[in-house]
Amino acid sequence: MFGSTARRNGVLIGAEAGEAVADTSPVGEASVGPGAWSAIGPQIPGNRSSLASRGHSTRPFAWGLQSLLGLTLTLTLLLLRAAPAHADAAPKLRAASDLDGLHIWLGPVGAATRVEGSWDSAWGGTIAAIRIREAAPIGALGVWLGGAHYALRDGGRLWLDGVVGTRRLGGRMLGTAAGPVVELGDLRHPRLGAQASIWCFAGVVPYARLGVLEASGPFVEVGLSLGLPALRF
Repeated sequence: MFGSTARRNGVLIGAEAGEAVADTSPVGEASVGPGAWSAIGPQIPGNRSSLASRGHSTRPFAWGLQSLLGLTLTLTLLLLRAAPAHADAAPKLRAASDLDGLHIWLGPVGAATRVEGSWDSAWGGTIAAIRIREAAPIGALGVWLGGAHYALRDGGRLWLDGVVGTRRLGGRMLGTAAGPVVELGDLRHPRLGAQASIWCFAGVVPYARLGVLEASGPFVEVGLSLGLPALRF
């Protein structure tokens, strides 16, 4: 009787030990079922929701840069298409001092900007399509598309300004620019706003800008744009 009990106990002990080994072994884990390993497997450390949201929030900034390049290409192609072609006419040489015509300018831009109570620098590029008539009351008329990335602050800004200028104030080409602006960043949603600038053409284009962005509030900026002539019609 005691021997039978011992054997039964021995069988029970052996079965329990076998189950424990099966549960901890790779074969035992695989035998649990297709979804069991993922339920008890090692987890990736960190906050998955924050990583997911960060990956999602990078899309607006990447989309904004792609849109800037697309608009630049579209504007250039439209202007080339609209330019009159006179293949048979003899080319006319124009004086270097004669700036009248339609100009496409490309170039870098750099600025010191104050937003949300702190100063930062911003660097980027611009493309401008400007119609010049130096002797007219409105000597410059066109659009200015640009983008700049903050040096310290997350993200950057894209803008599209209408530009007006005249030589009737002091002899130099002085003007204003105004239009919509959007601030993009990897860690926040796009912020829409508006801005206005005053500028002066002196080989380079220094400007002072005042704007406002939703959630960020007002901002001021002092910068310098280097417009390099790319096309002239």
